[in-house]
Amino acid sequence: MKYQLLAQYRAYKEGKDQQTEEHLSGLIYRQILFWLENGAPDENFYLELIELASEIDDPFFTGERGLLDLCLLELTEALHSYRDLNGNQDVTEFYLKEAKLPLLARLDESSYRLQKNLEFNEIDFPIFEIIGGSFPHETAQNFIREKEWVDIWLALRYLDSLEDEGQVLNILERMMDIRKPLPESLILLAYLMMTRPEVMDQYLRGEDAGITITDRLHPDLIQNAYDCSYDFVWNGELALSYIDSIDPDWKNEVLFCLLSMFEISQCQLSPAWVQAIEESVRNPWPYDERLESGVFRHQPLVEFSASILALLSEEELFDVLETSRILIYFFENLGTYTGQAFEDMLEGLCRVEGLFLQELEFQLEQLMNSSKARVQKRMQRCARAIGREVIFRDGRPTLIDQETT
Repeated sequence: MKYQLLAQYRAYKEGKDQQTEEHLSGLIYRQILFWLENGAPDENFYLELIELASEIDDPFFTGERGLLDLCLLELTEALHSYRDLNGNQDVTEFYLKEAKLPLLARLDESSYRLQKNLEFNEIDFPIFEIIGGSFPHETAQNFIREKEWVDIWLALRYLDSLEDEGQVLNILERMMDIRKPLPESLILLAYLMMTRPEVMDQYLRGEDAGITITDRLHPDLIQNAYDCSYDFVWNGELALSYIDSIDPDWKNEVLFCLLSMFEISQCQLSPAWVQAIEESVRNPWPYDERLESGVFRHQPLVEFSASILALLSEEELFDVLETSRILIYFFENLGTYTGQAFEDMLEGLCRVEGLFLQELEFQLEQLMNSSKARVQKRMQRCARAIGREVIFRDGRPTLIDQETT
């Protein structure tokens, strides 16, 4: 190996040695510049980067992330784009330019800071969280106002740091204007309700609240979302009775708004929140995202629920699954989920193997005898996720350990 990327990165993670970090940062920075200038990476660097990228999710490499780690996460995305036969060179270049910035901050912080007074990039948010110091608010705010693709959670975390109320409302209004996807508008609405309920109250009473909400959100939807979340935004506790307040015409949107509030608040799971997740898991509400490459179908409620469940510890997840109908609803909806929604849910739920196996066995005969090939294939996928296989004995499906096949 010419560059010893993996060995050097491992040495850096083991000892946090500044000399090793600086050497590796300089090496990778020069290779990124070479890649950008030539449209292709150095062959030896490319092969070693593939090796490193295959290890990046190893538990050894997790934990506190520094500037070098940020770079490698973006560089891995560039690698995936470059290797994709249908990849876009502009996408690869985007990730390469993002990957370069943490290293510039590491190798020449003064030049990096001067550059950030002129232009801002998405990765600069986590970079400044690491290096601290004076923050380029003007360029950061212009960036959020102008770019509709900025990660919405990064943008909201930045808004949390601002003290100027008018500034926050102005940026929120602009974000609502330029962000077309409905789920993102609902996240912004949830943020406004959660962090500024008094502004929301004024707005709904028809008073001057200092913000105009996009007309893509129907007034009846806004009112119903506010009514259902009233106890939570004002008193910090979601009442179980919220479910009775949901207008059937806006159920999908209100549920998504509630899940957004849960994510924003980082509050503890309560019976009401578990109920909201249950209702979302059984609701494959479709939302089509139109991209240059075509139309990509999302199921926002299912995908959001999966992301929430994935962040729970195994102990927390066990308690939730044991006392709810989430597993039941998951298996009942196997045939209605998109491939992405199914995989997201499966990845989270199968972590509690005992409960997952129990429900899988209970549903096995009925679902494996389904006339839908998709359901049968997904039952097989569920079994394999916990080290089992589905076979038929005397015409009846049964589970066996993969090791015995």
